[in-house]
Amino acid sequence: MEARRSPFVQGAARVRIEYFNNGGRAMCLFHYRGADTENKDRPVAGSALRYKLKNGFKEEVFYYDVMNGLKGMPDLRAKRASVQRIIPRIDYPNTDDKWPGYSQDECFAARWSGILQISLSGNYRWSLKSDDGSKLYLNGKLFIDNGGLHGFRNAESNGHISGMVLVRVDYFENIGHAGMILRYMGPDTKSRMIHVPQKVVKVAL
Repeated sequence: MEARRSPFVQGAARVRIEYFNNGGRAMCLFHYRGADTENKDRPVAGSALRYKLKNGFKEEVFYYDVMNGLKGMPDLRAKRASVQRIIPRIDYPNTDDKWPGYSQDECFAARWSGILQISLSGNYRWSLKSDDGSKLYLNGKLFIDNGGLHGFRNAESNGHISGMVLVRVDYFENIGHAGMILRYMGPDTKSRMIHVPQKVVKVAL
């Protein structure tokens, strides 16, 4: 079945496409026709599309059975997130209460990801403080391993970084208190250890 609409469009326009496949073969084509295409059907070129990324971290939350506990970092690739949203920074002080927006205070995991823009290249020190375990990845490589079952513990590491950096933090909480804070320091922060701010992070797709 083919769907066509012919509105008058000039300049930028917001486009949204939704699609599903039940079974068997699948295909989805996105074409357009108009003055830009000499009134012929043409595929919409990627160079003509723009996607404005929001500032902040993408937060994915994964809940587990409280009765079974969570003794270590789970494989988050094998589970669909229960909740997904955008948050300004990774800053959850240690507490025995539920984190804001969370429906469980025990037996859960979280993943945060974002694209960090480094304006001034140089040596940066990162701090990962958590209860229970957490891991920091920069451009897909493990940078800090603060994993395992433990209280609110800080782990740090430093290295030279520049340009766009893909930041990912994996975290899990078994029982008891829970906390998770990500900070960094370097030329961009005037050598002050601060929370990674929303204004320099774009949501990772």
